[in-house]
Amino acid sequence: MTDIFDKLPRKILEILYFNRNKLYVYKITRLGNISHAQTYKTIKMLKEKGLVETEVKGRRRYVELTEKGKKAVKLISKLKKMWEDA
Repeated sequence: MTDIFDKLPRKILEILYFNRNKLYVYKITRLGNISHAQTYKTIKMLKEKGLVETEVKGRRRYVELTEKGKKAVKLISKLKKMWEDA
């Protein structure tokens, strides 16, 4: 079972956080060097957890962090920094 502490979900959350805009799935796959299938599966999980929202416009599916997702990224970043500083 994948959770947000696994590398791939963290990577997608961080990509969305640091780009500060809605990104379409293909852009996320390119920025993260992640397969399309892995990206879709992970986004689905993040959406079920309430960390991202998706929106379809034309042929593109856009992904955006929710407020809960933004808080999660900040918390994970703090924990990561604490770990590295220890």
